Amino acid sequence: MDNPVVLYSLLNANSTVNCDGITKFWVRNLSISSQASYCVSFTKKAIATGTMGVDFFEQDGLNSGLDFNLIASAYQNTIYPSLVSAFGEPSDVNKDKKVIILTLDILESASTGSSSGFVAGFVDPKNFEADDPSNVLRSNAAEILYMDGKELVDKKKKTASGDPDPFLATIAHEMQHLIRYQYGKGKDNVWIDEGTSEVSSDISGYGPQKDRISCFKGSLTSSCADTGVQGTSPFTWSGSLKNYAYSYAFVRYLFYAADSTSATDNTNRLTFLKNTVQGGTDGVRASTPQNLMHVFRSTKQYTDNKASVPADSSTDEVLFEHMMISFFGQAAGATDLSATNVFINGTGTDLSSYKTIFPLSYSTTYYPLPSGIENLNFYKSLSATSGATLSPGFMYVNSQTSTGASSATTVNLSSSHIIMNPSSTGSGVAPSIQSKDLNTEADHPIHLEDGATCITPHLILDDQKKPDFSRKLLF
Repeated sequence: MDNPVVLYSLLNANSTVNCDGITKFWVRNLSISSQASYCVSFTKKAIATGTMGVDFFEQDGLNSGLDFNLIASAYQNTIYPSLVSAFGEPSDVNKDKKVIILTLDILESASTGSSSGFVAGFVDPKNFEADDPSNVLRSNAAEILYMDGKELVDKKKKTASGDPDPFLATIAHEMQHLIRYQYGKGKDNVWIDEGTSEVSSDISGYGPQKDRISCFKGSLTSSCADTGVQGTSPFTWSGSLKNYAYSYAFVRYLFYAADSTSATDNTNRLTFLKNTVQGGTDGVRASTPQNLMHVFRSTKQYTDNKASVPADSSTDEVLFEHMMISFFGQAAGATDLSATNVFINGTGTDLSSYKTIFPLSYSTTYYPLPSGIENLNFYKSLSATSGATLSPGFMYVNSQTSTGASSATTVNLSSSHIIMNPSSTGSGVAPSIQSKDLNTEADHPIHLEDGATCITPHLILDDQKKPDFSRKLLF
């Protein structure tokens, strides 16, 4: 107990500190295992108006140097209207018609300029509940975004002129989480929630997230050099940069696939996003991959072309698999998705129409994987003969180019392939290939790299009300 910050936070969480919600707010201490709340003093710096206005506060003594009037203007004129159009209004648990955005030094053991990662912002679900003074986790009973005023501000200062502002991109990212919580209560699949938040930055004008795409395709200048997202699955969320890259790239693909590439505005695409969050006419929300596809079936592009989509009369699970195959096939530069080149469970499957109806042509600048990919093999339920187990969503690219894969993940094949388990459910499967363990490559932690456009990690703090106050962190 010789750490004064830890001692102070623990004392605050178990006392009758007057954290009034006017100039003082409860904040989680993410640097300690209990995450006990501590009371922080703030000064109001700016306001934004709207149906749900915003009060911007800065932690006393922080001196971030941010121009909060410019931030408030960007929020009022760009971020708020864009996200309300896409997702609807935020909730209003305390009936004050306000969102509070607190800029502070988030305590999570990061240091300015660190490459080991930091929390750029988060939404605390505890704030949607009434406060319980007996709990070490306290509630402000208000809609609040917590924004980092140290490492994120340092990143903002290093961002090249003309590139999207990472601070504003993070606000847009976190606002999606804030709006979504009233509908999903934090129970939606994390990769869908996170991928949607990444796209939220895009539609607010702070995208595309080029660092995510660099990681996705394994650009040599990224922290995911050579391997990209291969060897990972979006369904096993560890908060790695690869998790964010995978989910962002696929959700962005679905967003654009919701309407024709010739569409001059995003009206139909925004309707798709709103339905994923609020639910469509039948109330189904995109809380799972299957429900995501259920909602996707109501998009203009799908309904206009459903007669040409092989999965039209099949299940949402099959449609998900086909859309994922279409996405990765086109990202790999495949020109032919016919049954000659696409095999699912060893059976040739014609997905040519997907390439025509849901093309990736609008994103080729950012998506292409290493060249040299030939046939696409998507295994879902093969008997194990040899090789590694592919968990649901696991993708591996075997490219014969020298930078296609590290020696630890090289697969012995006569030609180059994408080998993948496109299922979103069930157990892992073992393709009959000779290989080393494809799961040996460790995930990269989220971190800030020079030249990256925007890192906006999100933290879901899942209060399970257990006696030991344990938390599952997803960021």
